[in-house]
Parts: sequence; C-alpha cells; structure tokens
Amino acid sequence: MSTPVIPPKPNTVVASMAYKRLGDAGFTQLPDDSSRPRTQLWKNARGKTVSVDFTDETFQFCWEESLDTALKRQYSVPAHPWSPWWATILGSNYRPSD
Repeated sequence: MSTPVIPPKPNTVVASMAYKRLGDAGFTQLPDDSSRPRTQLWKNARGKTVSVDFTDETFQFCWEESLDTALKRQYSVPAHPWSPWWATILGSNYRPSD
C-alpha cells in the first residue's frame, strides 16, 4: 500500500500585516460583502477594486497568494463599463477619428 500524498498547506499572513501592506500600497478597505463571508474588498488609489481571501470568517489570517495578487493590482485602473479595454488605456478623452 502506498503512502497517501498530502498537499502542502498554503501560506497565510496575519491580518494586521496584510492591512499594513495594503495600506502602505495605497489601498483603502471597502465595506464587507455579506455574500462573500471570507473575502474583503479593497480599492487602490486609481479606483480598481480587488479582493483578499481569508481563511475563515474571523479575518485573522489571509491567504498569502490572494494578498500578493491584490498587491500586484496596485497601479491597475478600472475598465469603463461602456467601452472596450482599449478605451481604458487611451483615456476618457480619446475620440476615434471619423
């Protein structure tokens, strides 16, 4: 009989350290979303909303990979809901020529 393989447990970060890292990167916390009990939403300085997943509803530890993914979005900009992705890159003053 073979020995079962147990996958390694993902790394976690203490919530206070996660809040400090997000705050230092210019993120502000948004109100909790009751439909996502283990997730906190944060907004960067440019208005892009990101999520950080926690291990449970106590919000004492977050998953390191989730935090790192959110921090990579520090300079991301939100897409305009009415336009294609290139309009976000070119800016709201861009007008295609006729």
